[in-house]
Amino acid sequence: MTRNLYLAGPRRFVSLVSAFSLVIGLLAPSARADVLIVDSSGAGDFLRVQHAINAAASGDVILVRQPGATDTGGWVLDGKALTIVGDVPIGSP
Repeated sequence: MTRNLYLAGPRRFVSLVSAFSLVIGLLAPSARADVLIVDSSGAGDFLRVQHAINAAASGDVILVRQPGATDTGGWVLDGKALTIVGDVPIGSP
């Protein structure tokens, strides 16, 4: 006797779909991006932008609050897809 999973009961069908969705979800890469903070005063995660770039993974965001006097660009990204943004204090032009 052949059993059709759907006709065997809606609960069994839903359980099978849920299990399949769980497996697919576990195999999918994570879309979570980290925010790395650069602040030369020591109030962030890194003192220099290049150090944050080196530690970052593709998709991460680097927030530059206060770059160091010698940290003026020329960074090497090594093919990483990063977003680098500057933090502008309130009241700045």
